[in-house]
Amino acid sequence: MKNHKILIVEDESLIALDIKRTVLQLGYRVTDIASNEKDVFKSIKTNQPDIILMDIFLKNSCDGIEITRKIQQTKNIPVIYLTGSQDDATVDRAIETNPVSFITKPFKRADLRYALQLGEKQYNNSQLPSNYTFNVKENQLYYKDKIQKIGNREKIFLNLLFQAEGKLVTFETIENVVWENDTVSNDAIRLMISRLRKKLEYDFIETIYSFGFKLKL
Repeated sequence: MKNHKILIVEDESLIALDIKRTVLQLGYRVTDIASNEKDVFKSIKTNQPDIILMDIFLKNSCDGIEITRKIQQTKNIPVIYLTGSQDDATVDRAIETNPVSFITKPFKRADLRYALQLGEKQYNNSQLPSNYTFNVKENQLYYKDKIQKIGNREKIFLNLLFQAEGKLVTFETIENVVWENDTVSNDAIRLMISRLRKKLEYDFIETIYSFGFKLKL
């Protein structure tokens, strides 16, 4: 049974209930159904969803894309768009917010299942203990939803760790990617990571002696 919490944003009540029923059948939890911007932010604050199913076209509210933009100013929650239209202008606007996926209404159960699985993966890849998250697409580290001031090389290094999903990232890989093929010693890499650790409230970087580093998951 999955434990991920899903917020459904949909202003057509029958469609919303159909989505909720399917999400529950797939083994997820539904935190709420919201139909406008105000209710979305109230629900996020109260229920802290892991994934949002966001209808693009909402009546009596700004559209789902604008709501998503506002959410992303303070939160790092994977968004799956629901849409009854796929005109190029709307899709282009939506893509700028880096959604997990698009689902066309009327939706198919399989499409929703695959999209939620992608959302799970994105959520899992961005979460750390002790109120830290890392947004791989933005290349930003957050602590309690606030962007942390770290160097560009430190960001690239953390991105490598997250892309590795808990697997070892070797000194050679760090040298090639973070220093863009410039030659550096392992001690220089250790020094960068030591400085990064001093900026963190919680050390989530695990050292694998003589080989490299990985995330503490």
